[in-house]
Amino acid sequence: KVNKQTLEDFELTPQHFSRHSYTDGVDLYLEEDCDAVIFIRAVGDKAELIFKERECNDEFNVRAMQRNK
Repeated sequence: KVNKQTLEDFELTPQHFSRHSYTDGVDLYLEEDCDAVIFIRAVGDKAELIFKERECNDEFNVRAMQRNK
């Protein structure tokens, strides 16, 4: 999950990512295999990244959100 303001801080927009990522309008939930790598490379050594893994369940299902783009 990356806040859209954070994307802007690293000169990225949602358009840099595929439709395999999802959004709630405020945050972008990056697809792990390709889209997350784009973000990680853009950040490089400019900031410390903290990764939290979260499983989808009935209470929080990323796939129920709007697809990116």
